[in-house]
Amino acid sequence: MGSKAISIKEYTNLLVFIVQLLRCNNS
Repeated sequence: MGSKAISIKEYTNLLVFIVQLLRCNNS
C-alpha cells in the first residue's frame, strides 16, 4: 500500500468530504 498511489481525484473527493463535515458541524 503506497500513499503515492492515491490519485488527485480521490484526494479532491476527500477534501470536499472534510469541508462538508466542517460545514455541518458549524451549522
